[in-house]
Amino acid sequence: MVSKARMRTLLRRAERTGMVVIPQKEGPPARFPQSALAEAFICEMSRMCGEDREPHPLHVAVRDSTDPELYAGTFLDSEMRVVGEDGEDAEPGEDLYVGGDLSE
Repeated sequence: MVSKARMRTLLRRAERTGMVVIPQKEGPPARFPQSALAEAFICEMSRMCGEDREPHPLHVAVRDSTDPELYAGTFLDSEMRVVGEDGEDAEPGEDLYVGGDLSE
C-alpha cells in the first residue's frame, strides 16, 4: 500500500504536470492526461447504460492500483452501480428520471 505521504507527493506532482498519476501494484505508475478523466467518465456511463464497451485504460489502472479503495465512491470505483428508488440495481438503459416534465 502507498503511504499517505507518498500519495500526497504523487498528487502534488500530478497537479504540477497536469497528469493523472495512479500508482500500480506492479511496474511504474500509470499516467494519463487530465482529459482522460472525461473520456473515462463517458466510457463508464456508456457501460452503465448497457453499451458493450471495454473499460477505459484509466479504469484498468485504478483496478490494478496499489490502493483501489482510494477511489471508492467515485466514478472510477469498479464497484459503482446505478440504484433505483427501490434500492435495487437498475437495469442497463433503465430510465431513472423521477422529476417533473422535462419540456418545461
